[in-house]
Amino acid sequence: MTKLSGRSSKFFMALSCLSTMALVACSPGKDSKGSSSPSPGPVSSPTTTINPLSEAAAKCEDKIRKLMEAKNMTFESIPELANEIALAQRVRAEVNSPHYVVVESASGITQVSLRFEKRGPTTHFFEYELSVPQEGADSFFNLTIADRVFTSTQSLIINQKFTIDSSCVGHRSMTSAERVVQTGTTDYQYKKDSYFPNGETDSKKDSFSLASPEFIYNFDPAADDISTMRREGHAYLSGVGLIATKYSPAPVRNIKKFGFDLSLEQKIFSASMNDQNLFQISVGEDRAKKISFYEIAGRFFWTVPQVAWQASKMGGASGNSSEISYQLPKDYFVDHSAVLLTTSKIPSYEHFAAYWKILEQSKDEQTNLFTLHLSQVDQPTIHDNSSALDLESNDTIQTDLPAIQAIAKDIIRAQPTDRMGQIQMILDYLDEHYKFDEAMLNNNVIRSLSTKEALERGTGVCQHYAVIYA
Repeated sequence: MTKLSGRSSKFFMALSCLSTMALVACSPGKDSKGSSSPSPGPVSSPTTTINPLSEAAAKCEDKIRKLMEAKNMTFESIPELANEIALAQRVRAEVNSPHYVVVESASGITQVSLRFEKRGPTTHFFEYELSVPQEGADSFFNLTIADRVFTSTQSLIINQKFTIDSSCVGHRSMTSAERVVQTGTTDYQYKKDSYFPNGETDSKKDSFSLASPEFIYNFDPAADDISTMRREGHAYLSGVGLIATKYSPAPVRNIKKFGFDLSLEQKIFSASMNDQNLFQISVGEDRAKKISFYEIAGRFFWTVPQVAWQASKMGGASGNSSEISYQLPKDYFVDHSAVLLTTSKIPSYEHFAAYWKILEQSKDEQTNLFTLHLSQVDQPTIHDNSSALDLESNDTIQTDLPAIQAIAKDIIRAQPTDRMGQIQMILDYLDEHYKFDEAMLNNNVIRSLSTKEALERGTGVCQHYAVIYA
C-alpha cells in the first residue's frame, strides 16, 4: 500500500486543514470532437467570493466581540481540569495589553482574535478566537477561549471550544490541556488531554531529549503570534513532535492594507524535523505603524490597531484544505481540456503529477495565490513498489495492526498485482465500514486518531479516512 513515511505523515494530518484550494471549471478548451488546444477562459473563483453574514449572525458577532473586549467570557469548569481552569479564571482579571488579530484568507475575514497578556516569571496569554464555521455547519460561529502559560520549565495551554448557535448561545464542545514539561536537565515530556461533553476523552504523550537545556513551548501555527515566531531553537508541534525552528531574511513587502501604506520587514520562519523541511511561514512587521502579520497556507494573521480590528467584519467561509472544493460536472472532460486551480502553494507532492499536468501558472502578488491551468493525464502513473520506510509503522499510522494486516491480506488475495484494483478495494472498504462524523466537523472538535482508534470508533473526518487508507 502507498503511504507517507514516518513523521511526515503525522505532519500532513496535523496541518492539512490550513491550506486553501479551489478547483474551478474553465471555459471549453475543445469541442465534443476533441479538437483545439486548451484555452481556459475567465472564471469567478469561489475563493474570491465574499459571503456576508446574515443580519442575525452580524448582530451576534458584534455582541461577542464586545464581550471579548470587556473580558466578560470565561471557561466553564470541568472536574478533570478544575485547578487549571480556576487559575485561568483568576488570571483573566489581571491580564492587559490587548493584541487585536484579524485572520484573512482568499474568501474574506474568517476569524477575529483578541489576546491579553501578563508577563513575569510566569507569563500568561489569555485569548479569545471567534471564527466562521465550516461551510454547511448549522452554527453561527466557533469560539475558543484559551490560557497559554509559560514558565522557565514548562508551557501549558488550556483550550475550551464552543459552538455559537443561531440564538447566539454558546455550547461547549471540547476542553483540552496541553503541556510540555522539563523533567530533567535535557529531558522533556509532552502530554495532551482532551475532554468532551459526551464523556469521551483522548490522551497523547511523548518524551524527548536535547543536547543542551532549552525552553520548549507548544507551537500552534494557527494561534501563535509574531513574537513567538521570533524564537530560534526547538518547539513542540502537536500531532507531529519536536521541530527545529530558524529564521532567514526575506524582501521588504510594500502594500496598502487596513487604510495604511505598509512597509513590512519580512523574514521566513522555517520548521524542520530530522533535517527535513516541514513548512515555512512568512512573517512581516511595520514597526512604525504597529502592524504585523504571518502567513501560512494562504491565511494571513494580522495584528492591527484596535480601530482596524473593530472595522473588520467577518464574512465568507473559512479556508478548509481537508477537501478540494470543485465545480466540475460529471462529464466535464468530454467537452473541456483544462481546469483552473487557485491555490496558496504550488503542489509539489509526487502523486499530483501522476494525475495532472501544469500547462500554465501565475501568481497574484496581492493575495499570494497561484493560478494553475491543468490538464488531466490520460494514463495516471501508479507506483508499484513501496520501500521499507513507506511501510514503517509509527504511533499514528499503525501498519502492523492485526486488523490492518488482515484487510491487506484479503485485498492482495483478491487483487495480487492490480494496483488500481487494490486501491479501489481500499476505497470500497472505507465506504462500507466507515462513516463521516458530521458532529465532529460541525462542533469544531476534530482531533487526531491513530489507526487503531479510528477503526474502533467507526466514524471520523477526512484525516481519519486517510489514517486508515495509509
